[in-house]
Amino acid sequence: MARQFAEVLRELGGGGTYDELTAKLKPNGDAGVIVTDEIKTKVLEAARGDTVFFVTAGGSLVRQDPRQQDLPLRTAVPGGAA
Repeated sequence: MARQFAEVLRELGGGGTYDELTAKLKPNGDAGVIVTDEIKTKVLEAARGDTVFFVTAGGSLVRQDPRQQDLPLRTAVPGGAA
């Protein structure tokens, strides 16, 4: 089972975060305090990788290097002639 958040909070910053939060309670008269909360979250975005493009003689961006020759690749057939 996951630990309770309050237990983790007491350990944050060596206990300093918990102490700071306790010190910031606002008095409300002689016998009370005002406690407010605000929850903020930040959604992580997926890392975006780089994309390599090549520039043609005409200035267009293409994904395949126009200076690279095409290889005469063919499908290999098992047991067939080389």
